Amino acid sequence: METRKKTVKTFMEFLSEKKNTQDGNKDKVDWHERKLKWLESIDLLYRWFDDNVSKSLKESGYDVKSSLEKITLYEDYIGSYETKNYFIEGGPVSLKLFPAGTLIIGAFGKVNMQINGNTVKLVLEDWGKWKIVDGIGSSMRLRDLSEEHLVKYLD
Repeated sequence: METRKKTVKTFMEFLSEKKNTQDGNKDKVDWHERKLKWLESIDLLYRWFDDNVSKSLKESGYDVKSSLEKITLYEDYIGSYETKNYFIEGGPVSLKLFPAGTLIIGAFGKVNMQINGNTVKLVLEDWGKWKIVDGIGSSMRLRDLSEEHLVKYLD
């Protein structure tokens, strides 16, 4: 009967293995492509706000002002890149969107939204698919980005 000896790694060996695995995974991600998809997703998000929020405000008879502000973000592996903050003002709505970055845990990106004094996180669940983060901790839920869900933050 053959007995197997259990190999005990030192802490340094363990860390070295993990680092090599992580370094190997870095090469598997096309960071330029990820940045392009991220920037495209931000543009789609802003278009959604134009097509839904701005349009609804205008149809309701409100004067609407919207603007873009160029900003530069920096992220590990991607480096510096330009994107934009987005602002909408009209009637009962004051909305500002601030991209935070594409390197977050559990999603492909995050945009912070200030809407009538409330700060809300929008996360990119999948490329082109934005969700509203509702609640915190164990009560946190991801809700579809919709006019219906936005109304909650306007009161």
